[in-house]
Amino acid sequence: GVGLASPDTLIRYDASDGTPGTTLVAEDDLGFDDRETATRLEVSLRPRKRHRVRLGLLALPGDRSATETIAGPLRFGDEQFLAGDTVSSKLRLRAWSISYGYSFVRRPRFELGATLGATSLGLLAEAGVPARGIREREERSVPAPQAGLDASFRITPRWYAEARYQYFK
Repeated sequence: GVGLASPDTLIRYDASDGTPGTTLVAEDDLGFDDRETATRLEVSLRPRKRHRVRLGLLALPGDRSATETIAGPLRFGDEQFLAGDTVSSKLRLRAWSISYGYSFVRRPRFELGATLGATSLGLLAEAGVPARGIREREERSVPAPQAGLDASFRITPRWYAEARYQYFK
């Protein structure tokens, strides 16, 4: 699936010695687009009538990059960027997930179920000033538990509509 997203990306990357980094809004401070494309790839398996297993990849919202002349000084990781620097930045968010769902209500045209699973969130953040030869990069991946609800409604024997809510933190 592909959809449009309106991201509001708040970033802070602290220095290795614990000095707090500058809190940035990527769309305002670094020039990232506030309209992006988000993609999702998913495989759903139904081993039994009330059971579902889903494997998915969600690109939130894809690979983003920008070049912006910053108004004031900022700290990103161990690097200090100065007012007037032209900063090139990159941000990539990915979420891999696996979940198991059980339909506790199952009718010929309607299903309602609950899901449990795990998500792995991956982040790549990079910022640099090519003119001064400085660059800072951080890449991390963290696991997160996930819970959710899903409902599906059969429109015809070949078409259905589905709504899902998944929560992870």
